[in-house]
Amino acid sequence: MNPAYLHLIVNHAPLYCSLIAAALLRGALARKNRSLLSAALWLIVVAGITAFLAQLTGERAEHVLEHAPGINAPAIIP
Repeated sequence: MNPAYLHLIVNHAPLYCSLIAAALLRGALARKNRSLLSAALWLIVVAGITAFLAQLTGERAEHVLEHAPGINAPAIIP
């Protein structure tokens, strides 16, 4: 597994974790359920950690793909 694959795996996790956490948080507030609230808050922490990991793996993924055939280098460089 090269850094590009790792970045693709980690890159979408913060989005999905945040969406699921928002749904859990809404349910926790509607039902006044502390277990759902706790799960939502932990999922927000996981989203933050995976966002940090996505940031760390992005540079290495760029270096792997910038010279790959069929990849438009200006499109991946910010």
